[in-house]
Amino acid sequence: MPNDASDPCAGVDCGGHGFCGRSPDGAPSCFCLPGWRVDESGLWCFPDEWPADGGADAADGSDADSSADASAEADATDGGPLWVDRWVYEPVPSKVDILVLVDNSGSMAQEQCALTLRFPELVIDLLDPPLDYGSDPPRPSHPPVEDLNIGVISSDMGAMGFALPSCERDPLDGDDGCFLHWPSPAVAGCHDGYPAFLSRNELNAATYSSEQMARDFTCLATLGTAGCNFEQPLAALEKALFDNAAPGGCNEGFLRPDSLLMLIVVTDEDDCSVDPAHPEMFDERREDLGHVNLRCHRFPEFVRTVEHFATSFARLAPGRLGRMVLGVIAGVPLDRSECQGPGEELEDCLDESSMQERVDPALPGQLIPSCNTSMGLAFPPRRLVQLAIEWSKSVGSSYVDSVCKSDWTGALRGITEQIVDDIHDNAVCLPTGFPFDPSTCTSPCYLIESLGGDEPCEADPSCPPAWCPPAGPETLDRLEPCRNPATGELCTPLEAGWWVTPGAWRDGCDVIRFHRPPGSVPPFLVDPGTSTATLRCWR
Repeated sequence: MPNDASDPCAGVDCGGHGFCGRSPDGAPSCFCLPGWRVDESGLWCFPDEWPADGGADAADGSDADSSADASAEADATDGGPLWVDRWVYEPVPSKVDILVLVDNSGSMAQEQCALTLRFPELVIDLLDPPLDYGSDPPRPSHPPVEDLNIGVISSDMGAMGFALPSCERDPLDGDDGCFLHWPSPAVAGCHDGYPAFLSRNELNAATYSSEQMARDFTCLATLGTAGCNFEQPLAALEKALFDNAAPGGCNEGFLRPDSLLMLIVVTDEDDCSVDPAHPEMFDERREDLGHVNLRCHRFPEFVRTVEHFATSFARLAPGRLGRMVLGVIAGVPLDRSECQGPGEELEDCLDESSMQERVDPALPGQLIPSCNTSMGLAFPPRRLVQLAIEWSKSVGSSYVDSVCKSDWTGALRGITEQIVDDIHDNAVCLPTGFPFDPSTCTSPCYLIESLGGDEPCEADPSCPPAWCPPAGPETLDRLEPCRNPATGELCTPLEAGWWVTPGAWRDGCDVIRFHRPPGSVPPFLVDPGTSTATLRCWR
């Protein structure tokens, strides 16, 4: 059975008599060659007609297994079709969903100003990318995002009904991971009301500018400082993306399976997402547990583990066509480069002295700050850094920067770069281990597009299908070129096709790219609703 959620077709060879693609629900499914049919599991191809009774020798079943083994062995030695199939994701250039979590506790006024001062640059960069003057002629540095959703939530998840100071507004649930869409009274020029989340797409792009969307974000993200001081950002993100994003939830319609997903956490504290089994964390009457502000530090068993959240967020990845990015702007020390940057580079951060949790002897109700600047105090975000590290290993890409900086230009640019690399209009990263011969600039692979329903392949009048030999998965290794029957000249339909750029050439992943001639109508490479694309590489 397949066991790689990020590549459902990994290990599914369909018995060598078909190729693996994905069914409408995202599960792997075999598409069998003529003369073969898929079994009930959907993962194996059997012949349409079985031997009459297996022969006299097989009447008692004694030779059935050996006969099957012999057939399989013959396939492996007689030149039969032996290949490895991998599912190819459709590039998703136009859709990005950004969920921004803003800490709205009492110490976050300056940080909210820093966020709303620079976040508009991120929005405008995505929607109207700057020109790359290193190209001739200058062209946008990346394809523009054509469909952008932005939602804002807070770190306030209440205190399980305990009326702690600062949590009285809603001591049970707080903001409960629902989008906050009321205009800030501290920002001039806001509208009287907003939809649950901001959305700019082809339906309103002509009247809703990137600059207006950026201003609207400022109106929503300036949450103020009346939120609960018991910050639970990871619990809020989890609630926002699962329960609340479901049909009927307060965030319904925001999360899309064919979008790139970016989560941004802004806080000056570490996460303290309390396990529902431990309401005593909030009970001030429990003097035996010590000061409420230090209970997350003293009783880590009362808090849901980082592994729980990494596993939970990873559930969003299977079946998604776009990558997932985590950005964290929190209290990592300013002077330690080990604590700022992509998640895969942060392993040493957790060993830094200023990232250790120690009670402040001068103020025994709080920890020693990890940074102390004109922006205020911030405390070691160990759990958030741990999540960024785990995220980079199993979920997507991540980036961490310091909330103590007075200018967040670099922080937001670093987060943006993590997602810009994935914004392509015609390319997608391939699985590792892609075979390529640099001496001949060829690969022993084919890209099989399986169109659903009655959808036809796009025709080129200058090289119509009638001029091309019939093709199928089983004849890929011996296709003849298309040829004008009147002149005998070779032709290539649409002068378009799939091309590969090896990762070694560009210091990145192997990329498969679809080339279209200038002026052609660009259909989706693979319609995720009805069609599949499978990369077939001969063993």
